[in-house]
Amino acid sequence: MEQNSQTRIITSQRPVLGLAVQDKCEDWPLSFRCPEDWEPREIRMEDGIKFFLRGPLGQAKQLFPAITVRARPGKGRILSGVSCEWTGRRSAFRTFRLLARAEITVAGIEATRLDAAHEMPASFDRPTSETILVRERVILALQDETIYELTYRATQEDFEEHLPVFEALAASFSLGT
Repeated sequence: MEQNSQTRIITSQRPVLGLAVQDKCEDWPLSFRCPEDWEPREIRMEDGIKFFLRGPLGQAKQLFPAITVRARPGKGRILSGVSCEWTGRRSAFRTFRLLARAEITVAGIEATRLDAAHEMPASFDRPTSETILVRERVILALQDETIYELTYRATQEDFEEHLPVFEALAASFSLGT
């Protein structure tokens, strides 16, 4: 993948959806680097903050690789419970497979990295029995009663090609101002 060397800093420390910084952002202080060729969008949430980054259309030409960065309340939660809930929600889909699990560190805090795969319809526009294999890597972290979730998703064919983008974003992820 030809990557643009320019990056942007994405941060929640700015006005969100027309609100003053003190009204919305101070509860979710985080930042990360986003490559210029990925399109970031902030998604309005009732409780928390979420960024969606869409990558360039991959080789498979079936699904844009995507990264989400999310912070949400985690009062009274433990990291292993958050990880089990994530796996449990996806296990409801019959094609879901957990491929790997590792304990890592992100932004200086303990985290869990999960690799998974599942099949999805090849087209949502027209009915077909054809499916594509989608791979996911998610990093879950818990600090100061806040759950942080970084997720990368791409087709099996494009997963390795765009994985360095996600790894660089995760390495740049930071908390605080």
